[in-house]
Amino acid sequence: MNVGIIELLIIAGFLLGIAAVIAVIVFVAVKVARRAAPNAPRGDLAARVRQLKASGRTEQAIHLVCGETGMDQMAATRFVESI
Repeated sequence: MNVGIIELLIIAGFLLGIAAVIAVIVFVAVKVARRAAPNAPRGDLAARVRQLKASGRTEQAIHLVCGETGMDQMAATRFVESI
């Protein structure tokens, strides 16, 4: 199967579009995680996690822990569940 330059450009554009969508999703997730617990002091991660869990936003708490500490998702999940 011969693939011409036009087809390659179309495929490259499609892949760049997918990458852009993923980048926007990650950016929004980080923004939401950083503003998720406005009433808790910024330095007290455990208090912010408790507040998120109490409001039923456990998944956001996990993303917050990942973003703040650099933990992978499994470690962050264990941390959030332990609080």
